[in-house]
Amino acid sequence: MKFSAVIAAISATAAFAAPGAETSPNNFGAIEKRASFPIPASKGTVTYKAAKAVSGTFDGGLKTYGRGVKCTGQAEGGDKDAVFILDNGATLKNAIIGADQIEGVHCKGSCTIQNVWWTAGDTSTITGTCATSVKEVCTEFQGTTPGNEPKKLRSGPSTACKYSTLKAC
Repeated sequence: MKFSAVIAAISATAAFAAPGAETSPNNFGAIEKRASFPIPASKGTVTYKAAKAVSGTFDGGLKTYGRGVKCTGQAEGGDKDAVFILDNGATLKNAIIGADQIEGVHCKGSCTIQNVWWTAGDTSTITGTCATSVKEVCTEFQGTTPGNEPKKLRSGPSTACKYSTLKAC
């Protein structure tokens, strides 16, 4: 009887000591290092004096695009500070948005952003859009400086994200 009680106690301890689901390599909560995404090699540099308006499709040819200005940190700009302003239905593809900009890409409604890479700064702003099955979306993400990234990813609301309710289509 004592022997079976000891075996039962050891088995129970082993069950409680087993790793939880959060340590599964298939669970993002277990990731200790951010994934690195190598930015493609730039095939040239283009600096705009004003925001480039796109109404159709703009293929950037994997060049780096900027505005020739210094990033203003967390201070927000506007359309006048964007590198690209995409009209409703426009497409921006094969471009690298450089660090010499304040606002990146502004999308006015439904737009397509394909194979576009950002090196720094405000990446994109989407206005005048709606969603059919989404109630909230992270519309502004205030990132962090290199080296201060969180060690673990998580789900749920983030203090770095500004959530906005989207109107129904």
